[in-house]
Amino acid sequence: MEKISKDMIIADLVKLDPNIIPILMREGMHCIGCPSAQAESLEEAAVVHG
Repeated sequence: MEKISKDMIIADLVKLDPNIIPILMREGMHCIGCPSAQAESLEEAAVVHG
């Protein structure tokens, strides 16, 4: 299994493992369906939403 890093794009994380969606949502990152998720890294999302 691939390791998750802060530089990974949200959309790529979801493709890698859709089970990550509830974890991100629980942490306040409701950007899963947002167009920004196609280009936003996990770190960028955490700064804005976390």
